[in-house]
Amino acid sequence: MRLKIIILVIILLAVGGTALAFGIHQANVNYHSNNTVTNGSNKIAIKGVETEASGVKDVIDGDTFTLTDGRKVRLIGINAPEKDQPFYEKAKEKLKSLIAGHSINLSYDVEKKDKYGRELAYVYLGDTFVNLELVKSGVAVIETIPPNVSHADEFVAAAKYARANCLGIWEGLCHQDSSACVQISSIQAKEGSGGLNNEWIEFMNTCSTSYNLLRYLVKDSSASNHYTFKDATLSSKQKIKLHSGCGTDSSSDIFWACPQRSTPVWNNKGDHAYLFDPSGKLV
Repeated sequence: MRLKIIILVIILLAVGGTALAFGIHQANVNYHSNNTVTNGSNKIAIKGVETEASGVKDVIDGDTFTLTDGRKVRLIGINAPEKDQPFYEKAKEKLKSLIAGHSINLSYDVEKKDKYGRELAYVYLGDTFVNLELVKSGVAVIETIPPNVSHADEFVAAAKYARANCLGIWEGLCHQDSSACVQISSIQAKEGSGGLNNEWIEFMNTCSTSYNLLRYLVKDSSASNHYTFKDATLSSKQKIKLHSGCGTDSSSDIFWACPQRSTPVWNNKGDHAYLFDPSGKLV
């Protein structure tokens, strides 16, 4: 039976009134490393299973760093761009500016390590909740992976704030040009007899002239799922589907990779899709 999902397709949202509705009100909330946050005169315990203090040795990228004792830490609940992806350097520099050379506090959630052996943590430096700051400044996006969901609602609010204020990766939505002719028009994530090729994301040229997709990048919120378009020209109002499996490309259907990947790209329970033009601007 076909599985229906609701997927947040970022590219289709208007920059105007819809974005303004995303405003959040957290100006009075300060995060502290002593296991409390203050909101006005009220103190609230930081969410997490346990906390510890440690020094930062090196920043690897926008969501990963090493401690002075050699452990590698991956920030919970967010994902920053990978190397050679748009905003990789800005995300790395932002995290470096926040924590490099400092002693920080780590707070853990239900699962303390990922499959790569990295510590999974919420990071605090003085009044700054680092995970949240990266999302709110627009250099990282949300990546919610249960059971580590203690701050999921706060990250959603922070992402809405960044988008409404055109910060970081969201800046392109406020200054669109002809590259925005290409839009995500539909998406289907399902498991069935068609296998991975029964899962697809569809793009449409919304303008009156032809447009080439060469070097456009589409990705989800994870670090592993991304596809860079090869030479494909869409005429006005033409659509093309990118299937998650393996096949022979045509003018109407293209395929993620051969040999075929082993897992789906899009999450049946909901996902995010991002489309960047060749200059690295979100469209």
